[in-house]
Amino acid sequence: MPESDEQLIDRWRERGETSALAELAERYLSQFYGTARAMMLSDSQAEDVAQETMLKVVRWIDSFDTRATFRTWSYTILVNTIRSDLRRQKTRSQHFDAAADVTRVAATNQSHETLLTQQETRNEIEHALAHLTDKQRTALVLMVTEGLSAADVAEIENCSVDAVYQRVSEARKSLRNTPALRQLWQDHR
Repeated sequence: MPESDEQLIDRWRERGETSALAELAERYLSQFYGTARAMMLSDSQAEDVAQETMLKVVRWIDSFDTRATFRTWSYTILVNTIRSDLRRQKTRSQHFDAAADVTRVAATNQSHETLLTQQETRNEIEHALAHLTDKQRTALVLMVTEGLSAADVAEIENCSVDAVYQRVSEARKSLRNTPALRQLWQDHR
């Protein structure tokens, strides 16, 4: 049975085992990337933010308070890092990492029409997400994509659980008229 996050942190704190930190990084780096990708809408930015977050987590791990869960604590760092990066950019334009898209196209055997349809769907969803407020997008991504509870999101966002539910509700209302999302929601029923 794998060790819990807290057990890994204890191994690091008590014995200085770098393998414990490496295991935490292995567990969370791809999750951080997925969340950052959904919130930032750019592959390269999401990768940078995920790595920066993991470095911050490692740097600050000794300040982790075990009264909270590691996941909530680390996601708080992630969300704050995303917001800082977005503020630094000052432009909220959507653009895609062309190199990553070319690599994905080259690595797949799908037809051109299928790839074009997927790209159009992706563009439509990203356009809709880009029009949500940061708070709505954060609540939606953390609850729906990452599967965090409303209580965990409230802790990360430093707000009430009711505020989290309100943000998710408002986000869903805003996204309701996005055809690509309507189709996805119907397919997942």
